[in-house]
Amino acid sequence: MHLPSIIAEDNILITELDTITGYRPNTDVPKYVIEEPQKCSIAHDEQITDLTGKAGVLIGTLKKGKSVKISYSNGLLSFAAMGSQLGVKYAVQEDTLQEREVLILTENGSGQLAATTTFQACGTIGAEIASVAAVGQNKSFALLEGVVQGASVAPGTFTYDPATKELLFDPADIPADTRVAVTYRRVAQVGMLENDATKYAATDRWVIDALGKDPCGKEYRVQIDANQVDVSGTFTLDIGDTQTVQNVEGRCVKSGCGGSDSLYRVKVIGLE
Repeated sequence: MHLPSIIAEDNILITELDTITGYRPNTDVPKYVIEEPQKCSIAHDEQITDLTGKAGVLIGTLKKGKSVKISYSNGLLSFAAMGSQLGVKYAVQEDTLQEREVLILTENGSGQLAATTTFQACGTIGAEIASVAAVGQNKSFALLEGVVQGASVAPGTFTYDPATKELLFDPADIPADTRVAVTYRRVAQVGMLENDATKYAATDRWVIDALGKDPCGKEYRVQIDANQVDVSGTFTLDIGDTQTVQNVEGRCVKSGCGGSDSLYRVKVIGLE
């Protein structure tokens, strides 16, 4: 059996953080892959109590409470990794989306004003449209009070046909060429996370892959394998004026699987 070349140098220059993969703990079953990690930190700590003798002279130390915290920032937003932070599973399923769009009412040649929604509204038959508001020149909104969805067009009643997505209004209720804001829900296949108040952050296995080289230029793969990481549910997502960066952290937990005391393992192998 041919084995890849092993490490020949004790000094490795880390040149690139490649990927971070989250697995189910103690398994090889992946949950997510962080393809664009910006940085990763591995912070170590231990409690040290000084042991003193006569005149307070240090004669030794008592060490305990070793701990490791791993944190990383992701240039992309991984919803599956966010699921571990929330303690829920990211799933693709059918659900409803809230829509709000601005339409222009135009005459349809039959004495009515018409507009068409982009998507097919869903909900109770005959009440698919939640609200209609006239949009002013200063982008103000004024709800059409007293105008409700019904079976036929008449003063005070508009209609909506889900099959054609067409809205019809009576000119007595609103002038032609008026811009209206329409709100409704539609059904779609979505990827969804639900932040359940009764669920808490998960425990994952993290495998961190990096690339490096020795002083002679030989390239290596460096893998840090933390078998159980207690993921933190404390995080902030900033959305808007700057790039949304996903910050994730967790504390290494002694595996206990097979009697192991390992918090993580570092493995280095030469690249051929």
